[in-house]
Amino acid sequence: MEDDFEQFIREFYHLTGLDLAMYKRQQMQRRLAAWGERLGYSTFQELSHAIHENPSLIHTLLDKMTINVSEFFRNRDRWNSLASHLSTLSSGSRLQIWSAACSTGEEPYTINILCKEHLKIDTRILATDIDEDVLQKANEAKYQAYQVREFNQQELNRYFDYGENVFTLKKEYKEGIVFKKHNLLSDTYPSNIDLIVCRNVLIYFTEEAKDLILHRFSQSLKSGGLLFLGSTEQLMQPFTYQLKSIAPFLYQKM
Repeated sequence: MEDDFEQFIREFYHLTGLDLAMYKRQQMQRRLAAWGERLGYSTFQELSHAIHENPSLIHTLLDKMTINVSEFFRNRDRWNSLASHLSTLSSGSRLQIWSAACSTGEEPYTINILCKEHLKIDTRILATDIDEDVLQKANEAKYQAYQVREFNQQELNRYFDYGENVFTLKKEYKEGIVFKKHNLLSDTYPSNIDLIVCRNVLIYFTEEAKDLILHRFSQSLKSGGLLFLGSTEQLMQPFTYQLKSIAPFLYQKM
């Protein structure tokens, strides 16, 4: 089975340019094997053949590689901490923000809400993900009740139009966000960024891949810029990446 998976990794890389070897092997192999078995494929060789015959399976596979489950203000106390540090960002007339691995859009929209509530300057948000299907959903900005459960009734009325359990973000909170496909492992990173938000994503990568991504995040940030990570992604030696901890899971470029 191990050789079978190694061959699948090579063939998938040639087909998509995505290197599955940079993801935690045991976790990735187990998840993809379970998905393949549900489709009726007992080996990775059979799954690889199916993908060659039906390339549309790639989009479904990308969804299975990571758990695209998100919500507005997930771990709200962490977002409150970020909000209290937004005023430290001084970038003239406009802030440049990157929401990396944004999934279905809850995080970049959360950032936009925070900025509109706490800042008075223009904000531009680049929201990226490797999966085009979730980016399409993010553009639609339509959500279910569990995805907006952190909001109280007053906030729901302020930020959403809703009915029949569908909550559609109001137009003014979508403004200033551009969604774009991006591979954290191989694509060019944006530069001169004031704030990078990448939460609950690094846990899927090998230590080698995580180290590469963190170095590139640091290079993308302006001096004094902030990196906001998920609640399972604490950096034990942030100075390795020219960062210092200023709050739990919040780092500033030195």
